[in-house]
Amino acid sequence: MSPKTAGSVPFPRKIRSEGKKCRKVYGMENRDLWCTQCRWKKACSRFLD
Repeated sequence: MSPKTAGSVPFPRKIRSEGKKCRKVYGMENRDLWCTQCRWKKACSRFLD
């Protein structure tokens, strides 16, 4: 058995907040362009990870 664990991988998976979301793409000035989920602070449906 090797002493390495599964947690030692530098980037095992993408963190949810890393992906582009409506807020980052359109900005606060253009909230009317955001998807409904982003307006309600839910998981973005437009820019999927």
